[in-house]
Amino acid sequence: MEELLTQRGVTNVTPRCGNFLELDPADAANAALTHFMLDPSCSSSGMSANPTAAGDAEAIAKLTANQEAVVRHAMRFPAARVVVYSTCSVYAAENEAVVRRVLAAEPGFELAPALEFWERRGVAGGEGGLAGEDAAKVVRTALEDGTIGFFLAKFVRRGGGGGGGGGGGGG
Repeated sequence: MEELLTQRGVTNVTPRCGNFLELDPADAANAALTHFMLDPSCSSSGMSANPTAAGDAEAIAKLTANQEAVVRHAMRFPAARVVVYSTCSVYAAENEAVVRRVLAAEPGFELAPALEFWERRGVAGGEGGLAGEDAAKVVRTALEDGTIGFFLAKFVRRGGGGGGGGGGGGG
């Protein structure tokens, strides 16, 4: 990663190797962190023309619990303003459902439109979907788009500034 950043001339990113969930939001060294790009482990169901069925409910449940924990952890950093969540999954359980639970648990954050030029948006309604307004703010891709299955949501702190936790409790 360091080599790639150097090749691209990026000077405002410091790569770290470790468990993100162990990074302390209260540590003074992390006080200025404002933007988070999160790509936690997922089923990788979007990486195949014939994705594996979501039949392994236990495995999907473990993945989604970790995905939600990672997003909510980023929101606890005092200066966090933007938290971007992505997966290479086609399953609503790992995408819209995670976003829906995070929004319910973290009222200090809301969705902002992501990649507005992209036509395909999120799943609305139903058990795994988002409210229509929120579904229109997230991005979904599919093989017929000429790319892998991919999902992206952009959370922003309400009021635009840092300060305080994400609005939710631990976990």
